[in-house]
Amino acid sequence: MTKKIDQNAYFSDWAEKGQNLSDQLLFLVDEDTISFNLIMEAFQLPKNSETEALQRKEAIVNATLYAMEIPLQVMQACLNGFEICLEMAEHGMASSASDVGVGNLMLWAGLQGAHLNVKINAQSLPQNEKAQSLLQRANQLADLGFVAFTNIQSKIKV
Repeated sequence: MTKKIDQNAYFSDWAEKGQNLSDQLLFLVDEDTISFNLIMEAFQLPKNSETEALQRKEAIVNATLYAMEIPLQVMQACLNGFEICLEMAEHGMASSASDVGVGNLMLWAGLQGAHLNVKINAQSLPQNEKAQSLLQRANQLADLGFVAFTNIQSKIKV
């Protein structure tokens, strides 16, 4: 005998995962603003002496690295969100196919936007090993995201 799935519980569980993802992304939007402000503050530090100039440079590098880590977290969150879209594309209600498509597109746009953010910040630290490592990770996440995005798009039937 096959166990009948409680559809209300099934969709509620996935809706909760979606809400948790939304909450995480909203938090990261605020963190991204904070990271940008830290870069701006670092650029305003004095550079009247050699010591001040070195401290300023270090603050700029640290703030820029942090500003790369936040969009990396956004990319990972978007990648995790594709799991929700895939599940709904495969097992969701047919009448919600357009919602799945919009969610998939939004996750792709968020992932790509965050990838651009990492790439822009990495350009300002071309000799920094950690920045290049973060960029490499972002490129990997972008590749994984493309595979997930296209796979989900192919499953949406409207």
